[in-house]
Amino acid sequence: MKISPYVSKNLSANSQWLKKHGIQAPPVPYERARRLKDKDDEEVSVFKLRTNPSDKDSQTYDLKVLTFKSGSVEEFLLWKKDLYKVLTGQNVQSATGKFAMTRRLLEGDALAAFNAEATTQSQETDANYTKCMHKLATYVFPKNALTIQRQWFHRYLHKPTEIKMREFVARINEINAYLDEYPPAFDKQQMITESEMKDLLEFAIPIIWRVKMAEHAFRPIDHDIVDIVEFCERIEFTEPIQKSTMNGDSDANPTLSQSHNGRNAKRGRNGRDNNGALTQAVSNNRTKKHKKTGKVVSYKDSDGSDGCRLHIWATDHTTAECRVIQKQVDNMRAQWDAQPHNVNNNKRQKTNNKQPKQGGDLHVLVDTFNKAKARLEKEIKQRQMACGKRKQEAYLDIINTEEEKADEKDDWSFHSELEQLTLTDVSDEELEELVLSEIE
Repeated sequence: MKISPYVSKNLSANSQWLKKHGIQAPPVPYERARRLKDKDDEEVSVFKLRTNPSDKDSQTYDLKVLTFKSGSVEEFLLWKKDLYKVLTGQNVQSATGKFAMTRRLLEGDALAAFNAEATTQSQETDANYTKCMHKLATYVFPKNALTIQRQWFHRYLHKPTEIKMREFVARINEINAYLDEYPPAFDKQQMITESEMKDLLEFAIPIIWRVKMAEHAFRPIDHDIVDIVEFCERIEFTEPIQKSTMNGDSDANPTLSQSHNGRNAKRGRNGRDNNGALTQAVSNNRTKKHKKTGKVVSYKDSDGSDGCRLHIWATDHTTAECRVIQKQVDNMRAQWDAQPHNVNNNKRQKTNNKQPKQGGDLHVLVDTFNKAKARLEKEIKQRQMACGKRKQEAYLDIINTEEEKADEKDDWSFHSELEQLTLTDVSDEELEELVLSEIE
């Protein structure tokens, strides 16, 4: 079974997405309501409150309270918190004082709804004050607010990808704490229980996190919420490391990353030659053709027409853009430039490769002479056998004549005793000794 990684659509964080798909937004969405109190107008009241209301000499602090006219459910709940802080900080204990302070911080339709309920009560007592506040909440909250909020918890609660697990759970607990302020009961029985919250958190996290829980035999129902948060935080910490490892290691598990759901994930173990320098193989000087991801076809798939010839499965750079190849070429160029190069030596090497002219080297001349002498001696023996001794002398004269012609033609320039002698002045044995001594 193939498990695709969960991609959050921010169902819980984006109330507009809910409205777009015909889903009624919850009374208190995931986004926190922002109430600005720093503006200088009549809607902001500043109260001096005591840290110990029963002690007149205790330290005081200022609290800004925004007058409530109308607004969202969370804005009303935040205003209600500020109202109770004022009543406590100024030690307002009488019911009459509570009615007066509440009317001071209400305006418009909210004030009208509060006064309408207060007129139905015979006296201003604490119990009647509570009834008036419940009536005001019923006016502000939408119809069936509690049911809609609990449906949101069970159906559309998903952790946004950009939010940390600890922040997500803190916000969910904050919304859950508001449920005792919801009509009609206005009690803590309306809140999500701890066991129910564990189940909601298990299915609010990405599916790949639930796979990790199954691998480690971690059942959220058997642990506290704090343990669930810590387990998810460990996954958050290791997830970027696993993704970076999978980008450079083809043996990694492809189910943990979206980048390994394509064809290259199936090659996996066959792409070992991509490892090592592949993570640093992409050059900064990319061509316009390959600036976008996915434009490069691997060298293996393109039959050598595209991709990198070194990293044959890479799809993010070409051979010309490979840093590994470029660095190797630079090193070879540096080694070549470091070697001494002489133009005259190159010409001399080319000249030496050519066959030297006859007569330009003593050794070559000696070899030529020996070959000619051996050929003539062979002919002499053949003639001697045929013509006798008298013919031999005639052929010796021919040899002498041929040697004299060779001397004149080749212009031997021996810098030894061979320059001062002619072939007719020495015998064959002396000539051989002279040649051997010259060679040595």
